[in-house]
Amino acid sequence: MWKIVLLLSVMVIMVSTLINYDSDNPLLLSAKRKLFDVEEKFYENNFLTLEWEDNNEFNIYIDETYFLHSLERYKTTESFILYPLTYCEKIRRADGILEIALIGPETGFMAEPLQRIKSVFSVLDVYTTDIGITEFFRKDEFFAYQNDNSLNKSNLRIFQTDVINDIQFQKRTYDLIYLNFLDPYNSELAKVYSKEFYKKIDKVLKPGGMIVVNGTSPFFTKKSAETIFSNLTDVFKWVKPYYITLNAQGEWSFFIASQKSHKMDPSFVLSRAKANYLNNSVCDTLDVFPDDMILRPIKHAGSINGQFISGWKSLVNARSIQMKL
Repeated sequence: MWKIVLLLSVMVIMVSTLINYDSDNPLLLSAKRKLFDVEEKFYENNFLTLEWEDNNEFNIYIDETYFLHSLERYKTTESFILYPLTYCEKIRRADGILEIALIGPETGFMAEPLQRIKSVFSVLDVYTTDIGITEFFRKDEFFAYQNDNSLNKSNLRIFQTDVINDIQFQKRTYDLIYLNFLDPYNSELAKVYSKEFYKKIDKVLKPGGMIVVNGTSPFFTKKSAETIFSNLTDVFKWVKPYYITLNAQGEWSFFIASQKSHKMDPSFVLSRAKANYLNNSVCDTLDVFPDDMILRPIKHAGSINGQFISGWKSLVNARSIQMKL
């Protein structure tokens, strides 16, 4: 028995020692990928946690908030990135070249679907909320391969934005802006889900332009999702909610918003995107909510992040999203 205890103690010490070394060391990263399940590093603003499974499958957490599972990357990224493009009339015109911005802790996985159809945009600007995390996913050999080297393409520019609710937009306006922020679990993040922030974003949209918002769960945090919906409808004349169901995370909502209404036509996008998940049938169902998840733009008392936290606190055994509550 004492031999087993001694062996376990030695293993704990070895794991602890190895985890505390510099995660930028390529040999160490290689060893971790073979021997350990988790690696974590603090960058400029956020903790990045990589949770490894068999066959190099991985979960990405940022600030202990679930961000992406490799097995569901196409379902997540194509629903968030490509589906809104099916509402964009401009790209169906002969001269319909877009100027696009991605805002959030970019890992390259959101840029990758756009790079597949790079002929539809002339500008792709990434405003990352953590340049260290973005640089890791740009330079790391394994992840650069996984995201198809999307952050190293010559048609993409990366900008660090230190104050996320006061982004400097390089004196440029955009046809499409994706807001891929972390879940609104604190007051600072809640600011970028407010109508005041959406008004700022509206000012850098071209006429007829759209924004896409990564929402919250329409089931566990329905009040928070509806408050985001309400804030968007206070600023934009047309708002389209839709959602997907993820094995690792459950139901998750998104919103498309614009100052003019748009009609979906997936033929142009799907014929060029080489999508792994999105198809005509999926596009027809993404905005169909079950009765218990239908979202309405109703104002709710309390802050967005307060509703988000209380919603997830009510979920028993909420393993899919790890938060400091």
